[in-house]
Amino acid sequence: VEWFEAKVNEIAEAVGGGSCHSFEHDWFDQLLFEAGRDRGVIENRAEALMDRNQGYGANGPVRASKNGGYLADSYDVSDEMLDTLTNWTFGDRRENYPWSLLVLIYNMAGPKITDVPASSAAYGGRDAKFVVHF
Repeated sequence: VEWFEAKVNEIAEAVGGGSCHSFEHDWFDQLLFEAGRDRGVIENRAEALMDRNQGYGANGPVRASKNGGYLADSYDVSDEMLDTLTNWTFGDRRENYPWSLLVLIYNMAGPKITDVPASSAAYGGRDAKFVVHF
């Protein structure tokens, strides 16, 4: 931890100042804090993090959302993948919570990506054919 804090301080000084500090609570308490526990937007219990009707999304101008992204390594899409995408998109909708929906499927392959040497940059999706974002 000391090495990490020293590196953070070194970087902060190099860009004009800053500091590194620690908290007196554990990581899960920090998660609840960042989710709004101290401002009353989420209950002070672990299960509240799984309730999309709590938190800033539910109490702000936009409702909570579930987001994700998956890389596909082949253009040969299985029925299972299509069934899973259909279920994620339309399957478990609770009518008492309003939903917005956005599914993006876009190509990732091509020379602008594949011609860049793998050792030149940290890019985990280099071999993916397409991406599904939801």
